[in-house]
Amino acid sequence: MNLEPNDPASVWHPSYRAAIMVLGAVRRELKVTQQDLAKLLGWPRYRCSKIETGDRQLYFAEFVAIAEVLGVDPCELLAQVLRWRTPAR
Repeated sequence: MNLEPNDPASVWHPSYRAAIMVLGAVRRELKVTQQDLAKLLGWPRYRCSKIETGDRQLYFAEFVAIAEVLGVDPCELLAQVLRWRTPAR
């Protein structure tokens, strides 16, 4: 995986960082632990942790699955990501 900050596939890209920040913030706001989220998704807890820390890439289908199990409209969650991100330089 390319780790250049301006590469859209990079976990360091501003849009990607915004996505994992929003997911973590919404999860915490709903008082759902990483363990609870992992159980709902049928994943090991470390997978949720690694996604939120940027140690593992988040795929779009996973983004949608996380939103759905949290009871959040994936489109609204994506809108939040777009509002939170900073432009890539």
